[in-house]
Amino acid sequence: MQTVRHLLIGAAVWPLALAICGPAAAQDAPAPPVDETGRGNSVLNEDIVVTAQRRDQNVQDVPISITAIGGNQLAAMNIQDAQRIVDMVPNFKAAGLGGAGGPPFFNIRGISFVDFSNINEASVALYIDDVYQVAQGTGTSQVFDLERVEVLRGPQGTLFGRNSTAGVVHYISKKPGDTFEGDISAQYGRFNQVILQMAAGGPVAEGLRARFALKYNRDDGTQLDPVSGQRFAKTDALAARAIVQADLSSAVTFEAKLSYARNDGQSPIHRPYFVLDPNNPSGYCGGRPVPGSAADLAHAACILANRGVSRTAGQAFDNFKATRGRSDVDEWPFRYTSWGGYAKLTADLGFAELISITGYENYRQAFSYDGDGFDNRPYGGSGSRDLGIYFQSRSDTISQEIRLSGRTDGGIQWQLGGYYYDAEQRADSTIAVDNVKTDLIGYTTHTRSYAGFGQVDVPIGDKVTLTGGLRYTDDRRILDPLDCSRSITSTTCAPTPIPRIDDGELTYRLAAEFRPADDLLVYAAFSHGFKSGGFNTNRNPLLRGPVGSEEIDNYEVGFKSKFFDNRVTLNAAAFYYKYTGIQALIGTTDPLTGASNVLYINAGDPRTYGAEAELTASLTDDLELRLGVGYLDTKVIADPSFTADGRVLNGNRLPQAPEFSGNMILRYNIPLGDSGTLTLQADGRYQTSVYSGIDNDPAERVPAYGIANARIGWKSADRSYSIEAFVDNVFDKQVIQQMFHNTLGSFPTTVTANAPLFDSGFGVWGRPRTWGIRAGYSF
Repeated sequence: MQTVRHLLIGAAVWPLALAICGPAAAQDAPAPPVDETGRGNSVLNEDIVVTAQRRDQNVQDVPISITAIGGNQLAAMNIQDAQRIVDMVPNFKAAGLGGAGGPPFFNIRGISFVDFSNINEASVALYIDDVYQVAQGTGTSQVFDLERVEVLRGPQGTLFGRNSTAGVVHYISKKPGDTFEGDISAQYGRFNQVILQMAAGGPVAEGLRARFALKYNRDDGTQLDPVSGQRFAKTDALAARAIVQADLSSAVTFEAKLSYARNDGQSPIHRPYFVLDPNNPSGYCGGRPVPGSAADLAHAACILANRGVSRTAGQAFDNFKATRGRSDVDEWPFRYTSWGGYAKLTADLGFAELISITGYENYRQAFSYDGDGFDNRPYGGSGSRDLGIYFQSRSDTISQEIRLSGRTDGGIQWQLGGYYYDAEQRADSTIAVDNVKTDLIGYTTHTRSYAGFGQVDVPIGDKVTLTGGLRYTDDRRILDPLDCSRSITSTTCAPTPIPRIDDGELTYRLAAEFRPADDLLVYAAFSHGFKSGGFNTNRNPLLRGPVGSEEIDNYEVGFKSKFFDNRVTLNAAAFYYKYTGIQALIGTTDPLTGASNVLYINAGDPRTYGAEAELTASLTDDLELRLGVGYLDTKVIADPSFTADGRVLNGNRLPQAPEFSGNMILRYNIPLGDSGTLTLQADGRYQTSVYSGIDNDPAERVPAYGIANARIGWKSADRSYSIEAFVDNVFDKQVIQQMFHNTLGSFPTTVTANAPLFDSGFGVWGRPRTWGIRAGYSF
């Protein structure tokens, strides 16, 4: 708790120092010629208007820890998928089994949830244009022609509602304006990557505006099987969006969006990073000791030391280069299609503004991956086995939100609203051993959610504002499982429904903000978040659940500041989390069959404290810097007798929660007069080591890593034409996004036996070095 106090005191002292020193520093500093904003040619330090509190505000006026990335910044970073957004946001991660084109599993402040079945919902709520997205895959398909991306850290249960215990990621599409404008770009890069984008919009007739955007992204695959010559980790994606706005009267506006996306790609190969040969245990690390014992730690150390050793002594895996792969000619497709949209009505009632948003989303996904990371014959002979995992899922969701907001003559901001959500999610999973499909498990969940909410912001004098918000949510969920335990061609499948979940919870937020100066905001807040319960996708009826809801209490202080004539922006926050019943995946043993299993459970009551800070500085008219740092200290608090895969959970770190993470962008503009501007940019990110699972298996520890990128670009004087060359992952750094330790896998203990015992590990690898060139035209 001393560290918590130090963080909170530090966060309180910093803004006071800025309030005292900022004006003096601004007077003492030289005053170079700048434009009206005081930031020269800045892209990184631009003002961004956000809707984090469901109304338009400058990001510096919002008492929430939020990172807003504008459209110009997205272009400057050449962000083409959701996983690249992390390059600009502290205490934020994104990864997925489907690679760069797959569903992003977002992680904010060390909190995330990964469910490959798509039956249970994430802890980070994904919104696109004010509409909640139950399918995380839409988070990749819609990264184009965006006005901005908002990443809100901490529970947002009052205004965004259910399943936002970790935070919110919100994409806001560009809307049609009153003048006709657009852009077109083409990119070519390594692995024959081709990305084509176009967007155009403006007035169609009096009181009618429209905008259309299109993106096509394909490549040959970033992984090559050196034996068969087959490539993996392919992308073949197309996405389109159309938005129409109509002024029905001087006080009423109607807006509608229709979007479509599809991907016909392939999953990345899940590369083995160690294997213990059962035919030669003395040459490797031997059999696995009792999990959690001292011998287990030594065993894990041996595994890490021999990471990359293959089944043949002295032969190393080609773990990372563009040719990394393994000898398996099977294809592992990753495909999805989605379409949906919304209808939005905005009416000025005089005393208040009324907004109604009706949203619909249809998502279909087929995803498979190599469940062991090895070829079909890891040791040769007829006894060898291969393991494949196949998922199919679909979701149909409809939502309706109505908000009424206004401002009194005394300056009180208020809003009231209601929310309805209806979703049907279907998931089928199949395990295939030696290409024989067995163990088909199918599930359908029905979810209905109702909520009412309100928030009021009351000014106390000129410098203090108090905020209070409440939301009551009623969630009703039911699971219909369908089981087949042998070959899917010969087994009759019977549904076995289980009781439904009825969750009701009050979430709330209390905050106080203080403005000692025009460019300084200090705030303190307490918020309570809630995520509804879920189910296990497990054939054993005893293990299906339901799983209880998770709750979070967040204590937070922070400040937002600008100084040196708006050249420098410094924002920071410190927080303390107390979770109740956090939902997580653990490894365990099925008490009915004795087989290894992965279960979705309430894994204890973790606590987390940490901090993040963001600095953006226009060092000169042409040189700008952006820095972001995050710190996390996480600890699981659970019954000491409770174990996962034989390991005690109490005292463990949360998965995918680096103690330290940081990102940096350095951008330099070289004016060329009438010939335009040349821009040099270097950027990168770094994180310390993490565990892949909540059991903190030492063999699933992902090492610390850093990624560096570089680009050089030119833009014409009228900013219409541009061309850019870039290199991502300059040093070809091998990065493992996720690790899996198979202690009960799919291989024999001897060449001739058919037992399932095996000790191996495989990882989901990030993209290797890529390079390319992009040209664009804006009008």
